[in-house]
Amino acid sequence: MDKEMMEFFFKIHNGDFRGGPGSDISTERAYNSAKGFLGKNISVLDIGAGSGFQTRVLKKLVDGKITALDTTEIYLTKIKRETGVETVNCSMDSLEKSFSHASFDLIWSEGAVYIMGLANGLKHWKLFLKQGGIIGFSHISWIQDNPPKELLDYWEENYPQITTLDENKKIIDEEGYEIKDYFILPSTDWTKNYYEKISERLGMLEKNKLSPVEKDVVEMHREEMEMYDKYGDYYGYVFFIISLK
Repeated sequence: MDKEMMEFFFKIHNGDFRGGPGSDISTERAYNSAKGFLGKNISVLDIGAGSGFQTRVLKKLVDGKITALDTTEIYLTKIKRETGVETVNCSMDSLEKSFSHASFDLIWSEGAVYIMGLANGLKHWKLFLKQGGIIGFSHISWIQDNPPKELLDYWEENYPQITTLDENKKIIDEEGYEIKDYFILPSTDWTKNYYEKISERLGMLEKNKLSPVEKDVVEMHREEMEMYDKYGDYYGYVFFIISLK
C-alpha cells in the first residue's frame, strides 16, 4: 500500500469505529467463554489491537494486566490515551523482540490472524502462552457450502487462503490445540457495527474531489460491502476459544 493509499485508508479507518466486523457483545461473549479456564490477575496480550475497541471491552472485564500490540502508532497512542493500557509497537510475527516465552495467560486477536495465516499464527503465538493458557481469536471462514462463482472469484483475489470452518478446526487440532468453544459472529457485527459506519464515512469523503487512488480505495470498500450484502450467508468470522492440548 503506497503512501497516498495509506493516508486515505486512515481517513476512512481513523479509529472512530471498529476496523472490521465485531462488537462489544461478541468480545464479551468470547471472553466469558475463556474466563472459566483462567485464574485471577492474568496477563493478556491483545494482538493486532487496531483502534482498540476490543481492548476497551477487555479492560472492563479482565482481572489483570493487558498489553495491546499493533504496528500502527496512531492507534496505539489512542489506546494508551483512552484506556491506560500498556502498548507495544511490534509485529505479530516477531513477538520475541518484545516478550519472553510463556509470558501470557491469555492471547487475544480479533480479525487479525489472517495477516500471518492461521497455522503460522498459532504456531508462533503458542511459544508465548503460559501453561494452561488460552487463545481467543476470530477468523474468516466459509460457513456454507457451494459459494457462487462471483464470490469465489472475489475471495480468490482478496484472500485466497479462506477455507471452511471444518478446515480451520483441523488446523487448530494439527497445531496442538483443543477447541473450548466457538461461535459465528452475527450478521449485525458486519452490518450495523461496521459496514453502516464505513458507508457513512465514504459518503462524507466523496463530497470532496478524490484522486484516482482514493477512488480506487472507495471502490474497494464498496465492492466488499456489496459482496457481503449479496452473499453474506456463505462466509463469516468465527470466534474460537482454544487451549494447548
